[in-house]
Amino acid sequence: YNDKCGYDRKSLINGTKINYRNNKINLLSISSIQILDDKMLLDNDFSTKALFTLNQTQREIGLSQEFILKPINNNKTFDWIIGSYSFSRHLDLQSPVRFREDGVNDIILQNINNGLHHSFPDDNILFREKEFDANSSFIYPRYGTALYYQGSYKYKNLKLIGGLRMDYENISLDYKNDIRINYLFTLTMDEYKPLNTILWGKESQETLELLPKIALVYDINDDFNIYATISKGYKSGGYNTQIFSDILSNKMRED
Repeated sequence: YNDKCGYDRKSLINGTKINYRNNKINLLSISSIQILDDKMLLDNDFSTKALFTLNQTQREIGLSQEFILKPINNNKTFDWIIGSYSFSRHLDLQSPVRFREDGVNDIILQNINNGLHHSFPDDNILFREKEFDANSSFIYPRYGTALYYQGSYKYKNLKLIGGLRMDYENISLDYKNDIRINYLFTLTMDEYKPLNTILWGKESQETLELLPKIALVYDINDDFNIYATISKGYKSGGYNTQIFSDILSNKMRED
């Protein structure tokens, strides 16, 4: 490679577990915090050419809290558990891609001028800048909460289990991406003209899901059982921040 590569991470991760119990209930609280501060240098073209590099910094703070409540009794026929889980995650990401001299000439200008030469074979588009940044800035918060209940009823060797979980999640992305250069078309222009390609905006999505579960368990003996279960699950979505530099560079070529 011709540019430095490396990854540096500072992290603080901590958790607290508190358990309260009396003759009737057992209440468990689990709290956690995670703070990450990352810096990554990457020669994005993975070659000895000076095409493009990435200098990415990100700071992330994550919090979570879970409560679990269950009874303390000797009733082996009926049992239950109630819980709640909440989390919050905030990510501040800066990931500018620097187009180096070979990248500007061999990737961007060459592609532009190859198409231009079909109509204007003797003229070119030029950039004043030998190198420039495709700036990318993201604020990426997400938070969610869930409530769940599960109960079981046992009759001899057979146990019936039923549960319900309600999940809510909110995800948003505030993005600011831009490329600012000065260009010249040799056929019609005597001076360089500024070109600002901007891709700014905000997206958000939220989900609310009810997730039922039912299971049937038959104990053959103390060591073996047979069970069947049906449950609904889901995987929440998100946003792909890695694709923005490609979208921005394509938009700049069109501009």
